[in-house]
Amino acid sequence: MPAKRHHYLPQFYLRGFLKHNSQQLTVINLDDGEFFKTSTKNVGIETDWNRVCDDRSSIEEHFAKIDGATSRVLKKIIENETLPTDIDDICLLYYFIARLSVHNPSMRNRLKEDRIKHLKHVARWQTSSPGIYYDANKNKDIDKLAPYERMKKAVENLEEGKYKISFGHGYFLQHESKFIEEDLIPLFLKLNWSLLITEDQAGSFVCSDRPVFMNTTFSQIPGETKLIPGLTFSLPLNRRMCLYADSLGFLPITRYIRKEDVLDNSSLSVPFLNSRTIYTAQRHIYAGDLNWEMATATGGKRNADSLIGKNIENVIKAWFNAYHFEDDSLKNLALDTVRS
Repeated sequence: MPAKRHHYLPQFYLRGFLKHNSQQLTVINLDDGEFFKTSTKNVGIETDWNRVCDDRSSIEEHFAKIDGATSRVLKKIIENETLPTDIDDICLLYYFIARLSVHNPSMRNRLKEDRIKHLKHVARWQTSSPGIYYDANKNKDIDKLAPYERMKKAVENLEEGKYKISFGHGYFLQHESKFIEEDLIPLFLKLNWSLLITEDQAGSFVCSDRPVFMNTTFSQIPGETKLIPGLTFSLPLNRRMCLYADSLGFLPITRYIRKEDVLDNSSLSVPFLNSRTIYTAQRHIYAGDLNWEMATATGGKRNADSLIGKNIENVIKAWFNAYHFEDDSLKNLALDTVRS
């Protein structure tokens, strides 16, 4: 019988965050800071995630083939400590990043909410008057068209919550695929990608259930006084490596992060990049253990074990507000939050 449990985070990717000789991830809950240990087969999964109608296996098998090829690309990146130059490997890597960006429960729920909002808006407009309703459906068979009064009542019941809009299995897969192929991959081709590698004692990267971070930033070109806008991406590949991309191209293809060297830029330190990863998380952080660090709103860093039993989401929001908003009142509020 085809499996019902489908991974939206491939296991080969999650294994990169296991501690040496360990078979279990440390999973931390953002809401309360509680943690537990489990196998990679038990995280990053959803029931019937890749199901299309009654078919549970075809799309899952398709992704399994892609995952097999992608795992070989990541293995070469790890062994060679540089990004691929082969066009097929580059395409697989970009597809992998794009897939992790949109093929997850958080983004699918957002897409679902937007779609429902749009359908309700159209329904309200089409039933605002008999003339608009029949004109909007003039190309349909009038004998099969529901009377205006019945449709008007159905829309009212929908607004009151008596009806719910649901979508069949596989409905959003086509939208995700279109976004990946037509929007994200063409964008990735325009960015400058780097591989950040931590050296001994520089700290370890962590993962989350939505590990790709994207943000519009402002950077200063050396020798210039004006800040210019740029787009940045980051994705931890494993405990030691993180993909970094921007539209400005300040970094070499491979750059090592040392314990005392944050590239003259604190936003490229391991704690800062971990905070970016956690900021986009929906519910869980995945790590090899509790021996890692994240940045704080005060500009310092915080050990993971100090987060246990706390609402990590509030700490991360405070960090993001402090670093990414120019409004002093927002920064002060963020600092007060993290101090408390």
